[in-house]
Amino acid sequence: MELPGPLVLVDVDGVLNPARSHALGYWRHWVFPAGLAHRLLLNPSHGPMLTELAGAAGAELVWASYWRNRANTWVAPRVGPRPFVWFEDDPDAASQLARQPDLGRHLMVKVDPVTGLTDSHMEQARAWLDSLHR
Repeated sequence: MELPGPLVLVDVDGVLNPARSHALGYWRHWVFPAGLAHRLLLNPSHGPMLTELAGAAGAELVWASYWRNRANTWVAPRVGPRPFVWFEDDPDAASQLARQPDLGRHLMVKVDPVTGLTDSHMEQARAWLDSLHR
């Protein structure tokens, strides 16, 4: 039986949607979930970067947004021993994952919520995913 492939988990707020309104390469968008205005700053280069990262590693790209402590309930049991990379800005996420038994190999890439996802984060994830094939 073949083991499932790795995952690339991506948070939105603070990772793809940074707090700094004047960050380079980002475009301002307004969305209205449930009729409430919400500002998004999105960099159109992140989609191709994440898609390429997942494709090169044979990984599945998965949204992991707004989890906070609920990641222990909603994410960890579902990924089981699958290797995964998680781009996350929540400072408590790594310690929460560390307390999960039998979680499997993973890399938590800490993203500064002010600046958002950068090339450096992508390189860190790519190097770790490449090491899975060695």
